[in-house]
Amino acid sequence: MPVQNLAEFILYITPGFIAVEIYRHHFPAKERSLFTQIAQSVIWALLIVSAIRFADSTWLDNELHSNKSGIPDLRFSISLLLAGVLLGYVGVCQLTVRSFLSKKVSFLPWLVSQPDSIWLQVNAAQNEDWALVSLNDGSSYLGWISKFQADPNSVDQDFLLTYAKRVDENLKELYSIDGLGVYLNTRNVARIEFVKGK
Repeated sequence: MPVQNLAEFILYITPGFIAVEIYRHHFPAKERSLFTQIAQSVIWALLIVSAIRFADSTWLDNELHSNKSGIPDLRFSISLLLAGVLLGYVGVCQLTVRSFLSKKVSFLPWLVSQPDSIWLQVNAAQNEDWALVSLNDGSSYLGWISKFQADPNSVDQDFLLTYAKRVDENLKELYSIDGLGVYLNTRNVARIEFVKGK
């Protein structure tokens, strides 16, 4: 493949790749195959290039020179990249709004595209319950999960238990953690019980 054709291919596929990556950054999903990643990027790129060319010829009086032969015009190239960024954030906004409406409006639960993982649901911002974390070594901590990792490609997740106390089996405080909290990983956790905090 000639260098010019390769450069054009990369330019044309990049907006779709940008849009997909922005969306996946905000809504992580399990790692996809290389074929799936390329296919998604190509499909979105075709839509973006077609939309920019249509807008250029219909409304912009060919100001972007989108039909120029040879090396694409700089204005057209920049518009493609910006369109990729815009499409990525439009995707993020629409899913955020759909998710919000599906949870707040009783007759719209079908709007949400796919359920969040249980780990994300229990650590949602509106959850005010405290966590009683029992570890594999028999120790238990009571606190609030203030930070957590939600990597769908990882079996184990890190999290930070703040306002934490080491407690016995009767939930009697043995000592209080007066620093940042307790850093934990789910691989060391036997169970987590959520209790109403005071």
